Amino acid sequence: MPLERVTIAEVLRENGYTTAHIGKWHCCMNDSTYYPQNQGFDYNIGGCWMGSPSGPKPYFVPYNNPMLPDGPEGEYLTDRLTDECIQIIRNHKDKPFL
Repeated sequence: MPLERVTIAEVLRENGYTTAHIGKWHCCMNDSTYYPQNQGFDYNIGGCWMGSPSGPKPYFVPYNNPMLPDGPEGEYLTDRLTDECIQIIRNHKDKPFL
């Protein structure tokens, strides 16, 4: 997605919202220029060029995702993304967020 396009995240961030993207991001090729943090999101948890996790056990550590550091051995991706989301909501509960 071209950076010139104004996203809902950019508009809301300009109006005082905290913005977070968590999970898949299918708006770019293998070019971090177009990742969510450059499209109006304050937080980018896992959003990159990958269409799905990779590896022998793709939904468990290691994630091989440049936007999601590996957690402890045995960590499950869906649980990790949920925990990240909960933490962002808790940290910004007194302010509007997307």
